[in-house]
Amino acid sequence: MACCGQGRSNNAGGGSWSRVPNTGSGAPSAAPGTPRTGHAWFQYVGPTALTAVGGVTGARYVFGQRGVTLAVDPADRRSLAAVPNLRQVMGPP
Repeated sequence: MACCGQGRSNNAGGGSWSRVPNTGSGAPSAAPGTPRTGHAWFQYVGPTALTAVGGVTGARYVFGQRGVTLAVDPADRRSLAAVPNLRQVMGPP
């Protein structure tokens, strides 16, 4: 049985996402490294915490609770725009 993604379908830059338990810390975090100049901002509006993985950079964006706004690498903007309960906003609150 293959374990290296050979059985997975190609998601052509669609990114991936998963809900994670809310630890109550409320501290937003993202993968190491800073987004490029001209980054995009996304706000989470769902009921629980959410971790989204950028479809291009593979960066993990952790939205710890409803209302968290994070800077996103512009290369990942398109894939995160497809994630339910994430909306692109003009900047941090």
